[in-house]
Amino acid sequence: MAPSVYEAMLPFKGRNPFFGCRDRFHLNRMIARACKRAGVPPITSHKIGRHSFAARLLAQGLSLKAVQQAGGWSEDSIATLAKHYGHLEQSALDAAVRSSDTNLAQLLNDAQETSEKQGRKRA
Repeated sequence: MAPSVYEAMLPFKGRNPFFGCRDRFHLNRMIARACKRAGVPPITSHKIGRHSFAARLLAQGLSLKAVQQAGGWSEDSIATLAKHYGHLEQSALDAAVRSSDTNLAQLLNDAQETSEKQGRKRA
């Protein structure tokens, strides 16, 4: 949830179970009003939950295809998922590449040191 939306909901905090909402429909109306006050496009609690679900799975290293299947999105939605969450998958990929580069550099360094030690022993 955008910080501006959260701040727009703060006046309702402390009323009833959640920000003064009796049920999820009331919560969605409250979020819609807060989004309007914050000047951002409206969202629903369902979308917030699905976004969090997808983002967490991608942060754990799952592919977009795996997220699409786990979240029950249609086969046609993979392009939409890539548009909205592709940067998260790319971040995980970049981290894996950096890690493998570090591991490769360490392997090369170790191999060079071993070779140098063997060369000294022969001399």
